[in-house]
Amino acid sequence: MPGPSLVPPRVRWAEHRHPELAGLVPAATVVIPIGATEQHGDHLPVGTDHIVIDELATRAARRATTREEPVLVAPTIPYGASHHHLPHAGTMSLSAETALRVLTELMSSLAVTGCQRIVILNGHGGNDDIIRQAVRNVCLEHTVLAAAASYWTVGGEALRAHSRDDYPVPGHAGAFETSLLLALHPELVSATPRAGIRVSLPSPAGTYVESHRWVDRMGLVSDPAASADADAGASCIEVLTDALAEVLREIALASP
Repeated sequence: MPGPSLVPPRVRWAEHRHPELAGLVPAATVVIPIGATEQHGDHLPVGTDHIVIDELATRAARRATTREEPVLVAPTIPYGASHHHLPHAGTMSLSAETALRVLTELMSSLAVTGCQRIVILNGHGGNDDIIRQAVRNVCLEHTVLAAAASYWTVGGEALRAHSRDDYPVPGHAGAFETSLLLALHPELVSATPRAGIRVSLPSPAGTYVESHRWVDRMGLVSDPAASADADAGASCIEVLTDALAEVLREIALASP
């Protein structure tokens, strides 16, 4: 039977009782993971985004938490802004307005019950702008320290060092995401991934350009997944866990 030092810290919010949370919350950094439920090609589960962010948030919290500065992970939100995938089976989407309201109200409820530090960790590209606006909203309403990040931006150079021209990060149901799922839940990955077709968009300097034609033209994936590899996925997960844990430690030590 493992000794106490081998038992991972209990960071999941839902596993604590009310009296425990009453004592933990004032000093805690609370993480709200958000993903999506949407098609991920023919080979990955529709829950890919929330499966990945739930695992990364939990691993990072266990690495970052201390007795003095606890880190707690709220239940992962499995839905996000995925309207661009709505023609395809398996997609369950929130409008951007609804997703923003959900995040803002959840953070507000945490603030009202004494939480002073909140971090949104995001696993879906369609939520990028929303998570930042939610942080702005809650800080206008409450005296809290709030932060938001998508997991693939936090790894920075360390994560990009693991990528290749045929392995873009994060992509959509391509080699990168498929590698993560092969490392985390290989039983959920089909052995016959769809190839995908690269589509280039114009990128004038200083200009934001958007098109969702890739959803139809690319076979529902952003790049070929054939080069996906479980070992590469495990390596990326370790890089991401370290980077996210460092973010959580920095927020935990900051004054609200």
